[in-house]
Amino acid sequence: MHHIGVHYGHNATVAVVKNGELIFCQSEERLNRIKNSTGFPEQTLRYIYDRVCDPDEVVSATLSFLYFHTYSNLKQHEFKPFEHGSYLSPGYGMSGFLAGTKFRWQLAAAKSKFFNKYKRSLQREAHEYFSKSLRLPPDRVGYIDHHQAHAFSIIPNIDDWGKGLVFTLDGVGDEKCATVSIYKNGKLELLSEVNHYNSLGYYYSAITG
Repeated sequence: MHHIGVHYGHNATVAVVKNGELIFCQSEERLNRIKNSTGFPEQTLRYIYDRVCDPDEVVSATLSFLYFHTYSNLKQHEFKPFEHGSYLSPGYGMSGFLAGTKFRWQLAAAKSKFFNKYKRSLQREAHEYFSKSLRLPPDRVGYIDHHQAHAFSIIPNIDDWGKGLVFTLDGVGDEKCATVSIYKNGKLELLSEVNHYNSLGYYYSAITG
């Protein structure tokens, strides 16, 4: 049985697990030569289906976001891969500066609430897109909270601890920038989370580009 994990934000990546063992993991930038490639990792997925496993052997595929804001971002770029840069990168100009402010995110939140009636339509559209891109039936495609995905990625390394404290920290994912959880008896219990308005990752991104 093969399970596929897909990240379609910046540094788009696909991982393949077979019978509980990681057998493949690669970022899209290695194939399309776009640094920090953002977008659905089509070339990597094609490579997997050519060299690693067939779609018929994949029992599930999980994408690393619950919210579909990132899918909307893909639509804005006509589903073509693009280079990720910080909000202060020269190519972003004034719009980039505004994108890094709290006002911009509050405006986006207000807009999201106003257009909430279209949310289900967007979810259906996104699910159809991912199902088609993955070449899998819709019922084999699922989603996980971005920070929960980060947290679960280290479980194989601490599974024999019995109990562990798990931290996650990034720029933003599903409107959060950090979480604290307890891992015990195969389960992850969320203790605390930090809204992305307070993201240290934004500073890191702005400094490193």
